[in-house]
Amino acid sequence: MKEIKLLNGNGIEVTKDGVLIKGGNISFQTNGVSVILLNDGNKFSVSESDGNIMKTTVDTIDDEEVKVTDTTHVPTNRELEVWLSSIQSQVTSIGNRITRLEAKTSDDSKLKRIFSRG
Repeated sequence: MKEIKLLNGNGIEVTKDGVLIKGGNISFQTNGVSVILLNDGNKFSVSESDGNIMKTTVDTIDDEEVKVTDTTHVPTNRELEVWLSSIQSQVTSIGNRITRLEAKTSDDSKLKRIFSRG
């Protein structure tokens, strides 16, 4: 991931999967289409114009409403932190089990006798 800070304080994150724009608003023009995106807390609006047609979309932002089947969802930092914490907990648990098994087998005199026979 690469983060680019814009002159107006906004930011853009570029990853191999796509582009994430951070900030309250941004406008750009690409392939003859002008786009303005405004983020106002819980709502956002997107205005698009190609010179002939003007289209505006207004909707609410609810990060908790993302469906598991939504393959276009980009996880929030909080979702990634929870996921990473879960993995770290599982790795620690597995590591503890291995340590206990190693300690148990190294102290087991029956196993030593079984495996020392040649």
